[in-house]
Amino acid sequence: MTICGTLFYISIVMSSLMSIDCPFQTPASRLLRMIGPSLTKSVSSLEGRRDCTAACLRTLLYIPISAIMAFKEVLAVFVQNPTATQSIDVLNAPSVRWILETSNDPDVIATAATLVPQVEWPVKLDASTMLAQLRDTFLSCFEGRQYGQPKLVHLGRERAIACGKAFVHMYIERRLIQTRPLLPHGTYDPDSLSSPTVDIQWLLWVQHDDPKLLFICDLILEVVLDVGMVTPLSLRASMIPDLFLEWMSHSLSHCLTQPQYAKFWRRRAIDAITRLLVAPLPRSNVLANCLMAAGLLLGQTVDRRDILVVDKNQSVKAFLHSLLQTIRTVIGKQTIRVESRDSTTMYSLALLGPLPIVLENEEFRQIAHDCGVPDWAQRLCQSLVQSVSHQPNRRKARERVWSEARAVLRLSVSPGNIGSNHIGATWDPQRVRTRAQPTSDCDWLVVFIDHHHPVLDESALADGFHVMSMRNDVGDQSKICRYVPAIAFALGADRPLPLRRAALRAAHAGRRAFSSFDEDTMPATLRSKLSTALRLAVTAELGNKEADIELMNQLCEDSHLACCLSIARDLETFKLFPLTDQLAVYLLSTIWLLQNHANKSATAATAELSDGIYRWLFNMAWSFAARSHKLPFSSDFHTQDIIHGLTEVTIQRVAQVSGLKTEELKSLIKQTFNHLADGPSHR
Repeated sequence: MTICGTLFYISIVMSSLMSIDCPFQTPASRLLRMIGPSLTKSVSSLEGRRDCTAACLRTLLYIPISAIMAFKEVLAVFVQNPTATQSIDVLNAPSVRWILETSNDPDVIATAATLVPQVEWPVKLDASTMLAQLRDTFLSCFEGRQYGQPKLVHLGRERAIACGKAFVHMYIERRLIQTRPLLPHGTYDPDSLSSPTVDIQWLLWVQHDDPKLLFICDLILEVVLDVGMVTPLSLRASMIPDLFLEWMSHSLSHCLTQPQYAKFWRRRAIDAITRLLVAPLPRSNVLANCLMAAGLLLGQTVDRRDILVVDKNQSVKAFLHSLLQTIRTVIGKQTIRVESRDSTTMYSLALLGPLPIVLENEEFRQIAHDCGVPDWAQRLCQSLVQSVSHQPNRRKARERVWSEARAVLRLSVSPGNIGSNHIGATWDPQRVRTRAQPTSDCDWLVVFIDHHHPVLDESALADGFHVMSMRNDVGDQSKICRYVPAIAFALGADRPLPLRRAALRAAHAGRRAFSSFDEDTMPATLRSKLSTALRLAVTAELGNKEADIELMNQLCEDSHLACCLSIARDLETFKLFPLTDQLAVYLLSTIWLLQNHANKSATAATAELSDGIYRWLFNMAWSFAARSHKLPFSSDFHTQDIIHGLTEVTIQRVAQVSGLKTEELKSLIKQTFNHLADGPSHR
């Protein structure tokens, strides 16, 4: 292998010396070119000596001198003007071009063809020879059989795909620069290669079960024959195969700016953008291509130089900002009426699906806020939800509007930090950057949540609760009977963590509204259902391993501990049946957890509760634990967890007060629980 590598390197050096136009210049070839004149004089000097020393020297240097003299013509080149040093980036295009134009080996051409999409070709480049070479090599991968139907030759698939992709890429790019056809339709010479093809139209008859190969064949026909302009031909493989998506992202913008291709490429572009903009996001260059193509779909004007640039990594943010501004302009009041939408509006609405994936990235969130996307998207979603009532007998129209409202609301919350795994994000509204202005007009959100609750769309519910948590309200009282069951459903133990935390935020934001409802507005059964769901969800959050000191201190600073202590003092007086005993369980667990894990101020605050209040809370909590398995919603309770938690809290309290901490104490508590379960209510 080392010998082969050495011989290959020597051949490269010699090729570079023999032709200054050869793109494969190496440091060795440049050095030899510089010392060439001196070396020539040394050789002439050695040839003129006749003494013994000269004879010995000639013997020692016989082989290298013979090699040098054999390359006499090469040495003559040394005297000529030396070439300047060029960077590798500059040499990429000439190197690939030199191989494609001079090589006769199909495998070598196919290897070079794989580099074509990665090269930024000069605008004034004459690519006709390269295009012809790529086309002919592609066609040579097929041979004729009976009735002239093309058949793929043995081991020709990879070569055909490589050359076909390179041909399509370069042909589309050159058409953007010069509008005249680059290749006549029938220039293929059947005698130059083994294939009997006489025209590229021969590809119309290719039959193969490989969708990628069929797509390449159809694409070549489409771009070369201008099918999009003169022939309404429906391609057999119209959708871009998955493995070709990133490669085709560069060509999307080229085709959308050319009338002969744009008609067929708009739908193909939407499909490609939707499939590329998924988590995890593609490379920055592919992302930039998608954003540029999306802007062209909406009627943006893009400079031709920006389209031709291969490396667009530095332009991603500019393209995204421009696209968001354009979408806001395109989607107006006419969007609400399905029958009045034009094609540009439809494309804008279609782009609302993949865009949230981009805006969830921390790098792009600020751009969305700068463009006012969250507030604008919520206003648009409100209009869409309110318009559903105007489609009473049009089921498909209603389903479309609901789908669009779902995508728009996702767009409004995606720039926020809603995906944070930090448990503090559940309680701290500053961590969620939706920037929605608190308003009493949230009835449409309740309608949105109520619509997605029966269909169990957990993602839509999470988005709805996130926005609701910024409103500090629960909407019209008449809709509370639909809103509370949705919250209780979202707080279930088997629900995804993001949904549970979003529902907790919404419940926390509406706490004052919930407390203001009377028995007629919010029946006792509804109160009990909400209280049960909240208690279980909050207890699970506080018992989470993530519940660190930072969270405990945050709950104290947010006056949560102060509220719990205030409720505990007033609970015995007001006796809020039937919620008193459930609330006692939550108050005990919360107060004790914060006292043990938070700062010293929390410990001092909890010490202010009298022993009488503590005894009353424990009495109520154990009473609830004893009766929990008999309650209507017993399936929602984790009785064993309640008993275990209360046992630990009770042991700690008794040990704190009396200094006892024995196994007998645990036994005594269990006996007490049995007495409570069997005996009459303390009430």
